[in-house]
Amino acid sequence: MIANLRDREFKSGEYTLRNFVNLDLPTKLLVLSWRNNEKIRKWMYNTGIISEQDHLSFIENLRNREDCYYWCVYDNEKPIGVVNIIDVDWEKKEAENGYYISPELQDSGEGFSFILNMLLMIYNEMGIKALRGGILKSNRRAYLMAEYFGATFLGEKILDINGEKHLYYTCVTSNESFRENLFCKICKTKKMMELLEFIEKFAEQFEDTDSTEIKSTTEFKKLDEWSSLTALSIIALADEEYGVAIKGDD
Repeated sequence: MIANLRDREFKSGEYTLRNFVNLDLPTKLLVLSWRNNEKIRKWMYNTGIISEQDHLSFIENLRNREDCYYWCVYDNEKPIGVVNIIDVDWEKKEAENGYYISPELQDSGEGFSFILNMLLMIYNEMGIKALRGGILKSNRRAYLMAEYFGATFLGEKILDINGEKHLYYTCVTSNESFRENLFCKICKTKKMMELLEFIEKFAEQFEDTDSTEIKSTTEFKKLDEWSSLTALSIIALADEEYGVAIKGDD
């Protein structure tokens, strides 16, 4: 398992993950430029600038570590971010995870898909059962993302970083809670899409009413265009599209 994590390329969705130890020099230096960017490092435990020598030495040392793994993430062969797991406990199958996308992709909307596929890769391909994390209190976006994917928040911790005290939220996301939470989100999304599709088809039965006036809360029988003819159209719609038999009184 250990060697496999370093040597193997992982794929999840549209992304490919390559271990730091297998990157060419230009990509290693690209990753360093991301990490030293103010947009990235301000959220890290170590907010200082890392030198090229220290960065390359760190990557070389990863070859002999069994508790720490870093990957560069590619989208269609373009490097876009970094994923890591540290403090790995292989007996308990637990680890702390981290990630960031490149500075130019910040606020691009890429983050959701990036994190979803990162979690799927870690849980599905590595057999990790629980991921621990620490989120800087001011990093509201990371907090909401962790909450969305089923994290349980355990408490707070204060870290002294470069002589300044910073408050972090501690959390854990289990494989089970991640999947249950994701399933619920998918179901809700599916129901919402089905509702929107029905409303769209329902609105088509009104020829003179602006479709934007038709919502899930609309009292359609109070619309000026409502008539027995419209009622018959909706009865036919329910029967043909959804196999539901309704009466005029409904």
